[in-house]
Amino acid sequence: MTEGILTAPATDAVRSPGLGASDLGRAFELKFRLSAAEAQDVEAWARGQLTPDPHGQDGRYRVTSVYCDTPYLDVFHRSRGYRRNKFRLRRYGSSEQVFLERKTRRGDRVTKRRIEVPAHQLNVLNEADPSLDWVGFWFLQRVRQRDLQPNCQVAYWRTAFFGMVDGMPVRLTLDRELIGTPLSGWNVPHLDDGQALLPGGALLEMKFHIHMPKLFQDLLPRLPIQEARVSKYRRCVELCGLQAATPTLALPTAASANVALREARAQ
Repeated sequence: MTEGILTAPATDAVRSPGLGASDLGRAFELKFRLSAAEAQDVEAWARGQLTPDPHGQDGRYRVTSVYCDTPYLDVFHRSRGYRRNKFRLRRYGSSEQVFLERKTRRGDRVTKRRIEVPAHQLNVLNEADPSLDWVGFWFLQRVRQRDLQPNCQVAYWRTAFFGMVDGMPVRLTLDRELIGTPLSGWNVPHLDDGQALLPGGALLEMKFHIHMPKLFQDLLPRLPIQEARVSKYRRCVELCGLQAATPTLALPTAASANVALREARAQ
């Protein structure tokens, strides 16, 4: 599946390395926090080296994500059993389709699993006895096992580019005008106003497989010296004051204990 507004057929060329090409394994995902001027410079470079994502207007589209956490913010606090996975809902533009996603990170490498459902089917996530045949049942099962519920929403404008380098897909995205707000309930409403998460700045993400291609190595001199450990979710929790409503230290729950036990057994 592609990481864009699904108005064009998916092909190998437009798949994000983090979502497709599973035979290449996990994708590397590097992030850099940029100033507005640096972002403009990188975008100009990308337009000369890569192809704009066809699922937006000249590569640009709106992304709205709803992030899930436990009542004690185990994901935010990186409690045992919650350190690697994020569960979220994602909508592109004003689409009536929503993606249910799980993103798994190990160091700088990521994998994603997601499924597309009509927005009106999100009410299934509230049902006491949902059908096992529902396409999103795997997502529902996992968020319930972990005691996860929506707790905040983030929206931004993304400009995305893709290409093939040495037979492998690469992807570059620039996220601007990031805003966030607290949210409860299984829905992905349109968000125009909220807390600025990176005032006056942008977030660059580069995705690739195996090793950094020379194309991206050539870009590095234009970037800040160090990568940015920026999480949109964590920025939203911190700047919206969500952690203030929870204990200083996340308390262990039955759900977190069960998740940790399953991870230990899998090792």
